[in-house]
Amino acid sequence: MKAASTAAGKRLLDVMDVHWYPEAHGTNNIRITDNDNSAATVAARLQAPRSLWDSTYTESSWITQSLGNKPINLLPRLQTKINTYYPGTKLSITEYNYGGANHISGGIAEADVLGIFGRDGLFAATEWPLQGSEPFISGGFNMFRNYDGAGSAFGDTSIKASTDDAVNSSVYASVDSSNPDVLTIVAINKSGSSLPAIMNLSNVRVGAQGNVYQLIGSGPGSGPNPIAAGTISLANPGNVSYTMLPYSVSTIRIPIVTPPTVISAGFAYQASPNTVTFNFSEDVHASLASSDLTITPLGGGASIPATYLGYGPGNTATFSLPTPPADGNYRATLLASGVTDVAGNPMDANYNVDFYSLAGDANHDRVVDVSDLGILATNWQKSLPAPAAPAVPAVSPMVEAASARVGATFRTRPEHRMIDVIGDSPMQILA
Repeated sequence: MKAASTAAGKRLLDVMDVHWYPEAHGTNNIRITDNDNSAATVAARLQAPRSLWDSTYTESSWITQSLGNKPINLLPRLQTKINTYYPGTKLSITEYNYGGANHISGGIAEADVLGIFGRDGLFAATEWPLQGSEPFISGGFNMFRNYDGAGSAFGDTSIKASTDDAVNSSVYASVDSSNPDVLTIVAINKSGSSLPAIMNLSNVRVGAQGNVYQLIGSGPGSGPNPIAAGTISLANPGNVSYTMLPYSVSTIRIPIVTPPTVISAGFAYQASPNTVTFNFSEDVHASLASSDLTITPLGGGASIPATYLGYGPGNTATFSLPTPPADGNYRATLLASGVTDVAGNPMDANYNVDFYSLAGDANHDRVVDVSDLGILATNWQKSLPAPAAPAVPAVSPMVEAASARVGATFRTRPEHRMIDVIGDSPMQILA
């Protein structure tokens, strides 16, 4: 196909599509897609999604027998072929079904499969019904697409997640570009026992609440529809307890902190007054004061006090210097502890902007020479009115939310099963 596309001068294949109906069966020799929910079939159904990705898992089926009793490892196997023979081709599975239409195992398998598809970058997938009604499979979908009944969904940015106990648990996590202040975790308990867990959250606001939704097959609230299961108290984010119920899918919506950041900064050279400006990612005007900025001569000497003038459009704060600074290099330091957003989140770190002052340097090239005299001659006796100081708005403007990148570790006890959700952010959930 790649050779044909090269000859044609254009790509002839955009997506490689496969249909995947698992052939796995339990110790009772019943295929998991059959309308059977006996213990042996359920056990095989809950493990079958591992054949999509797990190079250490070998299901019981004619497929693995034909491979010499080796793992199927379907998605990596197909992706390797794409990378070898026609790089850039997308992969889809437009028919699949794991059975369990009317059983919690079907909902768990569906949720597990959706998590795998999203994590591993499948282009598209469509479940093909094998029964006239598949309520629990729909429930598995809803744990990702509508877990609260109001359209809330798993995010569009997947976070790397793994577990050291793939037999009994799976985990998937995300943030969303349209709502980066929320971390969504889908935790799956494939065992018949409760799994207690302790989460240690950093960069999570003390006093916040994490909302929990569950898909369960027995006990109060059991059925094919997600149910609200209360909240996780984050009074102490470093010690958050959560227990996954037996045979369950839990979607946990956790608020995370998006600290304000400085997008740009600058020094108004040879202006009157001399000013330093900061453009922020969100509204911080209520927290600002003159003491938040220090001006330090880099060549040594006493710091220069600054005055907060006000806050303007585009989340721009302006500070002034009391007199034109003497010739030299300077550093303006905005203190993180003094800058908070409307939710009280401070900046992560101090922000520095370096500038210099050199009297007579009209063209700002750090040299006073004849070219500066030419500018002076051209502008001789010209004047400009002083700009009005920007006013502090009475009402906070709408602001653009900054994306958060997060990480987490989720450890179950007492079996010491660990679910890792890892990103390169300031947030971590550590067991």
